[in-house]
Amino acid sequence: MKIWKLSKSNISIDLSKYVQSIKDRIDFHISFGAEEHQRLLEYKFNPDLIISSLEAIRYPNINLVKQFFQTKDFDELHKVLMDIFSWYKQQKDIRLWDKLSPVVKALNDYESILSGNEITWTEEYGQKRMQELISQTQVNMEKIQNSILGAISRIPQWNGSSIKVVASELYKDNDLEPETDAIIEVGGGEGWGGVPNFSYFASGDKIELDDILEGGDSDFFTDNNIQSDYFNLVNSLRNPQAFSKSKVLSLYTARPAKDRQMYMGGKEVPSNIFLTSSYDFAEGFAYEYGGGKDVWKVRILDRYLVKTMDSPDQKQYQTMGDKVVPVVSIELITPWVGE
Repeated sequence: MKIWKLSKSNISIDLSKYVQSIKDRIDFHISFGAEEHQRLLEYKFNPDLIISSLEAIRYPNINLVKQFFQTKDFDELHKVLMDIFSWYKQQKDIRLWDKLSPVVKALNDYESILSGNEITWTEEYGQKRMQELISQTQVNMEKIQNSILGAISRIPQWNGSSIKVVASELYKDNDLEPETDAIIEVGGGEGWGGVPNFSYFASGDKIELDDILEGGDSDFFTDNNIQSDYFNLVNSLRNPQAFSKSKVLSLYTARPAKDRQMYMGGKEVPSNIFLTSSYDFAEGFAYEYGGGKDVWKVRILDRYLVKTMDSPDQKQYQTMGDKVVPVVSIELITPWVGE
């Protein structure tokens, strides 16, 4: 029986970083657009300089350029630019771009002048675009909110950790688009490393989780209940059937030989220990850092695990729970005998 009543109000949405990032980007567009408008008002286009610059680098289709100067037809200009780029690629000499770049910029400037030198990014347009982006991003974050709500509803024991869906900020080189990805913060507490969180990438109906923390990371986890909720949420999001159709996995781990009696015939293991599908890896781990570890075979329900690696050679897991988790069985495979 759950000890926490599910509600959207328990899963907050934070758009502040995203909003600030698009505001900064739109302000840049508005400022840059005004500067470009003023520059083009004072711009003096020189067709003769374009012709001589292209002749100096032996560009073969000068007549195509001259024809555009006569017609001032945008279609002709596009043909000129496409032909210049095509010729440049054929030359396979990147040094040519230093001489071609001013020509291309001048032609693009001339096109803007012929088009009326209009300012696209006005304050009014910027505000309208920002509201459109915020509105759609809010919708996208609410979809993530619903996804998390559904994931929590499938977890048998949820401890009531707060959840915050933080819309990812727009970085300078990104297009101005609604945000579909988020950082999911779990638990209001904050350790040395910050609030426990992971990345949530949405693509259509598919989701991908990344930047998953490691169990037992005391820089982030200061509360066992929050840690349990964190990994249960990750599990439920990755696999909606994780808690309804658990299966027994046979895995291996290396544990200190001094703790052998604690594991022998045991029915539980500590939370946050690693398990692997590869006996060879567990055996190698037993000999690392001076050795002193036994290799155990552990049969455990996957509902008590979070997958930390999935490669062709092996899968790795960490146990998750409040201090200890139950196992079906644990068997000593290779005892440490020293060297």
